[in-house]
Amino acid sequence: GQYITQIFSMAVLLSSMFVYNQMGGIDEAALDRLSLVTEMTKHIRVRSDEGNGAKTSAAELGRFSPSFVWLLRDFYLDLADSDVEGGPSRSITPAEYLERALRAVDRGGPGAEAKNAIRDSIKALFPERECFPLVRPVNDEKALRNLDTTPRSALRPEFTEGLGRLIDTLFLRCAPKTIGNDVVTGPALASLAEAYAAALNGGAVPAIASAWQSVAEAECRKAADAALAAYDEAFLEAQRHDDGRADDDDDGADAAAAAARAAARLVFDAGALGAAGSGPRRDAADAMDAELSRRKKAFVEK
Repeated sequence: GQYITQIFSMAVLLSSMFVYNQMGGIDEAALDRLSLVTEMTKHIRVRSDEGNGAKTSAAELGRFSPSFVWLLRDFYLDLADSDVEGGPSRSITPAEYLERALRAVDRGGPGAEAKNAIRDSIKALFPERECFPLVRPVNDEKALRNLDTTPRSALRPEFTEGLGRLIDTLFLRCAPKTIGNDVVTGPALASLAEAYAAALNGGAVPAIASAWQSVAEAECRKAADAALAAYDEAFLEAQRHDDGRADDDDDGADAAAAAARAAARLVFDAGALGAAGSGPRRDAADAMDAELSRRKKAFVEK
């Protein structure tokens, strides 16, 4: 159970879209299987400075959660239901079906509190959610057991049509992984995966904001180092093209330094993480600018 919760936590932490596969419709047993959503709040925190024993609510985690697609495989039910007042049955959308399944149950019934806790956790953790029913691909049992060799033409038209709509939906909804307003790059995602896995394997609780802060700081330092290397290369190249005259010409040195600084800034902006005013990016940029000024001053004095 703990291992499943850890794997689920990693998937939620790292993905921008979470597709949850399930056979059949959404019933109480299906909701019970997602009870690990409530367990997940015990294994993840938003900030590392939260006190010992403090719990992060699902609503807090929801700010960092991926969009959620509940994929119902081999769906056999009619999407129809009566209204709240018990009026005549009418057709409903998959989204309405999902929201009705997540409605609170009568608190007087057996286990109502636990059932409602699961529903509340799902709604809070996945504020952006969608349901997608997909019918059984074939009716023939033998063909169902050998789907890998069944030609596409033998699949039910309702299935192939639904599969096409599913693919369109996933591509439309898929987006880069973000934390706050920051887009997570490939190297940053790898670093986050290492940080989360190390925390979970070590019995600690991953802290999203703190992990992202550490990753952003490391990536911004790498970007600053690359920018300084680009500055040195551009500055020395300018000196070579100036036939040495800039050594005795402050204006020439200033122009070469300004051009090299601009080249360094392009390299830094391409590699640094975070918004322009974010702490890690601002701090790395300030340190880089100070070092560029120091290097230019040292060159002029020499």
